[in-house]
Amino acid sequence: MSRFSLASIEDLFFNPPHRVIVDDAQSSVVFNGLTPLLDAMFTSTSNYIAANWDGLDDLQSGIFAYRWWVGSELGNDDAVLPTDPHMHLIGGQRAWTNTGLATGLDLADGSYYISVQAISSVEYGGPLVTTIHHSTPYILDTTPPQLNDVIISDYDTLNNLLLFSYNASDEGSGLRSVSLSLGRTEHDTELLAWTGVGTAGNGIVTVVIPDGVDTWVKLRATNNAGLSSVAVSETAILVDRSAPVVGSYGDGGNIDSGDVEFQSGTDELCVHATGVADPESGISQILWEAGTSPGGSDTVATTDVTDALLGSGAVCRSGGLSLLHNTTYYSTLYITNGAITNYTTTLFTNVRVDTTKPVGGTVHTGTGSRRDLPYSSDITTVSASWEGFRDYDSGISLYTVSVSLRVPDSVGL
Repeated sequence: MSRFSLASIEDLFFNPPHRVIVDDAQSSVVFNGLTPLLDAMFTSTSNYIAANWDGLDDLQSGIFAYRWWVGSELGNDDAVLPTDPHMHLIGGQRAWTNTGLATGLDLADGSYYISVQAISSVEYGGPLVTTIHHSTPYILDTTPPQLNDVIISDYDTLNNLLLFSYNASDEGSGLRSVSLSLGRTEHDTELLAWTGVGTAGNGIVTVVIPDGVDTWVKLRATNNAGLSSVAVSETAILVDRSAPVVGSYGDGGNIDSGDVEFQSGTDELCVHATGVADPESGISQILWEAGTSPGGSDTVATTDVTDALLGSGAVCRSGGLSLLHNTTYYSTLYITNGAITNYTTTLFTNVRVDTTKPVGGTVHTGTGSRRDLPYSSDITTVSASWEGFRDYDSGISLYTVSVSLRVPDSVGL
């Protein structure tokens, strides 16, 4: 009996030929399942149950028969009644398999306990009997794990690290493993084959995800009975390691006029941007803010202008503004792509407000002289010169010359 590791021995005082043994996990005599000498812990099959044993013998008289049974509690037989597993075999002990198999069952999920009884061949005085109650439960679990709340927290594009979390559990047999895969659809594993990630509920996987490819994350939870559940992230993730591109941008609401350095209006502030795009992941958001210092927002609070800039290419804030003369207003545009790890292009531009007219100067007819020429013999050209025009705030950007014709009432000869 050296193969036994005993939890308890009960020698029945009034029935001394019968010994009852409750083994423990270190015992190597009775085993759950069909595989010889392998103690199975879990099963997902409810229509049959099996056991095997080894090392039960009687060196003096030999073994007359074995019986085995199964119960929902240690020693009980409410699942399988005591049965001789070899009674149908022809050929005597040479045909014995030391295996018990009960089929046609309809077992409920839960724990089951195997008992094996060896009966000696003693004829006179009655046989000697040893019963072993196997204390390691054989757990039946026919339901797959619960798996949900698959959340992709982030993707570190610098180190190619995918951060994720999930909620998985299995009340029947417990979780054995959780694996992760990546694919171009909800069904394939083209980008990453199933990879074990532990059962902690979150994890980090090193994987290179190509730019501009919708990537679906799938998790598979497997319980100890071998049943699995698969859950897919609610949306695909999109990786883009480059920032959005911009054609032209600047102050002012007229795209054709380009960037303006000065404006005279005090109740409106505008910016524009053209050629805004991100070929890999698209544009998810454009924010605009403006203030009296670079990066400030004291004039225009941070505002989502995605639709306006992607539509007309320009956006204005009018009403409620009272811009000050000789003050510079700084606009900032934040253009963000649609990837899981966002990249942002930041644009800076500014405009100065000038509400005063230029200081007038003096205009002279003719050129090369600072005095008017009262007469000219040139019948095809009128010339003029000027001096003294100034604008101390924004400078002079354009001069316009106009000529009017006045015919005298009479011309002297």
